[in-house]
Amino acid sequence: MKMNIFHKEHMFTFPKPYPVKPFSPLSEENYSETMDMVILPILAHCREDDWTSVEGEFVDLKGITSALPSPVGIHSVYYNHYDFAHYLEKIKIHRGYRGITPNSLPLQRPCQDVIDSSAMSRGTIFISIGFSESEIKFEELAWYFLQYGFDVVIIEHRGHGYSAREISQPSIVSIASWKTYESDFLAVMQHIRSQYDIPRPFYLYGHSMGGGIGAALLEDYPFLFQGAVLSAPMISPRVSLPVTLLRYATECITLLGFGKKVIKDKNHPTNDGQNHSAWSQIRLQWYHSHRLADPHLHLENPNYQWAREALRMNHYIMKWKNISHIKTPTLVFQAGDDIWVSNHAQNAFVQKARCMHAPLHFYHIGTARHEIFNDTPTIMAKYLRSVMSFYLSDDII
Repeated sequence: MKMNIFHKEHMFTFPKPYPVKPFSPLSEENYSETMDMVILPILAHCREDDWTSVEGEFVDLKGITSALPSPVGIHSVYYNHYDFAHYLEKIKIHRGYRGITPNSLPLQRPCQDVIDSSAMSRGTIFISIGFSESEIKFEELAWYFLQYGFDVVIIEHRGHGYSAREISQPSIVSIASWKTYESDFLAVMQHIRSQYDIPRPFYLYGHSMGGGIGAALLEDYPFLFQGAVLSAPMISPRVSLPVTLLRYATECITLLGFGKKVIKDKNHPTNDGQNHSAWSQIRLQWYHSHRLADPHLHLENPNYQWAREALRMNHYIMKWKNISHIKTPTLVFQAGDDIWVSNHAQNAFVQKARCMHAPLHFYHIGTARHEIFNDTPTIMAKYLRSVMSFYLSDDII
């Protein structure tokens, strides 16, 4: 029987959680003003945008003129914890800096705790974003991770945000091979490491499609990360027909030359943010206001080629042999009220992992929607505290 909040399934002796104090996420009251007037300006002082050159047949977006670097590659955003803490120290010392005062800082930790931890980073968290999303959606998460002493890298996958595209329509998600998501991720990690000398150990946070890509990375590169969180991972998209049947159907459709045909999704979020992705409509509306203002972020629907690759990735991830390779301590979070990804596939993945003694720990959150990091304050507080306790555990360092 599934519980409404956190139902744990213990599969082995898992790393002992770090004792994080009760977590209070940003209040929904004046959320947009807080993000735009305080959070984003502070993050801008510890942010570096970068593009990693990768191989591929890329095209320009129709109707969009932008001065992107050449050659176009995979866009990532790097947040430096030291610069973050140093900027907060300026605000505290001067009792205000560039319009931001100590009293206006919506910190989840006491300011002194954040500043004192600036001498040494706890490591770097790589965020793998979901289908049709952009790095903007994860800036609130970056804000939390920075406070607890982590550097943060957010990767916009091929075909997303300001990364290279394989199709010219700005609203369509397409990929020739899902394996390029994986190779792009590794290329970005190597580039960022050499460019900024980012601190070890490395951790993974993967949401939705990014969680599916993360699962494949954990299987293929067992010692790449010290710990991983897969949040509502797309082990398989949620579909109405058997996955095997759809996999063969998308293979045939693509083989017949209709791979670029768009799949219209009636459940896709509208531009005003009123959708079933998360409970916090305030957060969704804030994200969609930024999304609407930037044509690079107007992704909506996949084509059959992307669907074929998503199902190929599902087939690969679910192989017993591949699951047996997972060695990284991993938290898998499942949202009970999820209309985007298959909970049945997640369950099967976790069951196979249990049989193979892979170090996975499973949380089912019965009332949560797909974006657990944008849920109700009660769920967010429990969720974020669990995530932070895991990353900070001495047992996985």
